[in-house]
Amino acid sequence: MTVSVQMQFPFKDEYEFAETARTLERVENGREMKIELERYYGDEGNFCVTKKGDNCATEFPDGNCWADCTSWAIYVRRIEKQRAKLYGFDSDENPESEIAQCCGGHDFAVVDDRFLVDGWVVNVEGLSERAVFDMHDAADMPEVHRLYGDLATWLDEYRQVRIEQLVDAEGSAERMRAMKGVIPRASGARG
Repeated sequence: MTVSVQMQFPFKDEYEFAETARTLERVENGREMKIELERYYGDEGNFCVTKKGDNCATEFPDGNCWADCTSWAIYVRRIEKQRAKLYGFDSDENPESEIAQCCGGHDFAVVDDRFLVDGWVVNVEGLSERAVFDMHDAADMPEVHRLYGDLATWLDEYRQVRIEQLVDAEGSAERMRAMKGVIPRASGARG
């Protein structure tokens, strides 16, 4: 999708015009990325989940439980690589969060320091109709705050960095098993 904007208001100078054009391009690229991420992470069919008869009725290809938010965050890290940082909180740390109130702690990913990506919130709990929120878009922030509470409570560096390191350290055989049947994201992960 290409958006054409005709500049009809005066600019102080050429630099101001160029800065405005770059800002508009970043906004448009952000919309496109949000749509792409939503199409992918909002559809559990992309993850080859299977029904099992044990205590976790549905599993990801790596054997982790589909109903576990940490499993969803791990797949975002696998697919988006270092572009995805994992975050989380416990219910007592973040009482403003609707997720904390109903489900206890929670783990999720943020891609490019901008897009909160959480397939769990839409595919498992149904607390939202969306799996992706643009934290640079003021219109998304009320929903982010409702679901995820106070952003300052998201950092549990030890827990999150440890999970990222475990995912990043997977050997090729383990990674192939984990990704077996998972539909690749259309544009793929950069980086």
